[in-house]
Amino acid sequence: MTFYELIFKRSKDHQNRFLFIVLFFLLLVIFVAITMITFVLDFKKINLDKNILTRTFLVEKQNDDANYDSISQIEHVDFHVSDKFLNSVGSKVAIFDKDNLDGYLEFLPLISIDDVEIVDGSNLQNPGDVICPTKFYPHDIVFIDKKNNNFSSRMIKSNILSGKDVIGKTFTISHYDVEVDKDKSLNLKIVGTYDASKTLTTLNTCYISLDDFDNYAFSYNGYTEESDINGNIISRDFNYYTSEIVRVDSYDNIKYVKNELNKLGFSVYPVYQFAEEYLMLILYIPLMIAIIAIIVSCGIIYNFLNKKLYERHNFYGMLSAFGYQKKEIIKIEFIESFIILVKAFITSLIIYFGLYFIINELMLTEFSYNNIIVNIPILLFFVIFIFIMGIIYFINIKALKKILSNDIIVLLKEE
Repeated sequence: MTFYELIFKRSKDHQNRFLFIVLFFLLLVIFVAITMITFVLDFKKINLDKNILTRTFLVEKQNDDANYDSISQIEHVDFHVSDKFLNSVGSKVAIFDKDNLDGYLEFLPLISIDDVEIVDGSNLQNPGDVICPTKFYPHDIVFIDKKNNNFSSRMIKSNILSGKDVIGKTFTISHYDVEVDKDKSLNLKIVGTYDASKTLTTLNTCYISLDDFDNYAFSYNGYTEESDINGNIISRDFNYYTSEIVRVDSYDNIKYVKNELNKLGFSVYPVYQFAEEYLMLILYIPLMIAIIAIIVSCGIIYNFLNKKLYERHNFYGMLSAFGYQKKEIIKIEFIESFIILVKAFITSLIIYFGLYFIINELMLTEFSYNNIIVNIPILLFFVIFIFIMGIIYFINIKALKKILSNDIIVLLKEE
């Protein structure tokens, strides 16, 4: 029997099946835990670096002495504008109707030209220009079941379009404005695409100019009506925008700007509450799971390998009698364990990718729609593989050197 035939035969030993099962579950648990850890860290970094809402305040006057013009004097303030430009406006767009899905887009004002990264075409240059995501899904994901009075989220990924393919398309959006008692409309032309993953906007959010948005959006943020006994409207009381939004140049400077705004007589409210402490608390859960899994599994692997190697005293004596050197016996055991580890690694990867696909398709629809990506940290998986391989090698070396220090006669007498 050749050297490699011997290794292949021993790798099928029933003892190695247990090692395979332990390694498989260890790797699968660690892969899932590492994915959760990297997702939390990536989510934090993306929000700090890309999500402009994390460094945007809604400010209101506390008293009549407060002056919005004074905000420009505060260091680290990028700009301040009416809160009319804070929220998007939506509209049905018939040219994107498909099957049972209505074409529907959300529109935001491009306050700063640097807010987006153009991929194809051009940025906004003329009135009526619009830029849309390069990965473009011109529909809403909320489906309202009027019969059962509930709603659900669903995205048909086959309907995702390449933004590059829709450059040049023209369409009209409109809505009824109660205050002026007529429809407001806006003629638009798609002139470019932007990377929505850099802004964390939805796949159906497009940008128009500040002037276009100002002309199209409602001049009020709500209203109340008074009606007579017959239901006829007597009067309407409109609530107009009286607050402003303030953009800070960096997340690191938000506390400073908030304090300065308070000094000038403004009440300050975060537009997007980014709870770093809570997010880091979530991080500790998969981290502890990974650490516990490694410690427990390493203990099991250590005890199992020591027991297996001890039970093979007679086998090592026979190999020594046939002329095998200590280095060759150590090599046989390590390669045998390495084969089991490779099998467990590949099997756990297959199961992991299956779970990832199922969860991503069935449970993370809103993540995809909002450009929140759960990345697969494949490089870290291989780091874990090398780490476990090192542990197995260390255990084999330590145990076998002690066992093989005995004479051949002693080894052959062991049962």
